[in-house]
Order: sequence, then C-alpha cells, then structure tokens
Amino acid sequence: MIQIFSVFPGLFFLSPFAATLLRIAAAYAFLYIANSMIQDRREITRVRLPIVGHPREWMVWTSAFATGLVGCMLAIGLYTQVAAIAGVIIALKHGIGTRWYASILPLSRGTYALLFVICISLIITGAGAIAFDLPL
Repeated sequence: MIQIFSVFPGLFFLSPFAATLLRIAAAYAFLYIANSMIQDRREITRVRLPIVGHPREWMVWTSAFATGLVGCMLAIGLYTQVAAIAGVIIALKHGIGTRWYASILPLSRGTYALLFVICISLIITGAGAIAFDLPL
C-alpha cells in the first residue's frame, strides 16, 4: 500500500486560519454588495421585481443594511454561523437573480456560487481563529 504524505506538514498549525480567510473573503464580498446597492439605489428602484414590483428606496436601504450587517458580523466573527446562514440566503437569491437582473447585481453568477459555498463551509466549520464566536 502506498502512503502519500503531505508536502508541507509544518503548515498544519495554521489550519484554524483557513476558516478565518474564508470568513474575511465572504465579509468583503457582502460589504461590497451592500455598498453597491447603496450606490445604485436609484437604478434599483426603476427595475420591476417580482412580488414587490418597483422597490421603494427604503426597501433598498433595508436590504443593503441586512447585507452589510452580514458582512460586518462575518468580518468580526460574531455569530458566524447565523451570519453564514443569512449569507447563504442572500447569495442564493442574488445568484438566481443574475439571470434576469444582472444590471443591478454587482457580482457574476459564479461569484455568488462561490460565496454560497464559502458560507456553507462557514456553517460547517465555524468561525476559525480571531473571532468572537466560541470554537466548536
């Protein structure tokens, strides 16, 4: 039987930082989305959406606030799994919406898919290092 060894076994002590890097990347993406929503709020209110029709400006601000809150919670590592669940919903909603509303969504479908997978990973693995959450 052939055993394959790790090329860099000395780096395994950094493994708690893997979730941290994913958490910071997801936080940056959600904060970018929230900022983009605030910058493009006039254009977003002109687009007709299903269920709500033409969204009012307060709806855009509320959505941007929720997305920004998820980004901030992920950035500092506070209630990471709860924020990641909300992030999964946001990434899924935006990822599906890129088919019809690409003009008002700042990221591509593939980026939302990666954000979805990162959030699923954070739900499973937890916050990682440098977070306010208790380790699993």
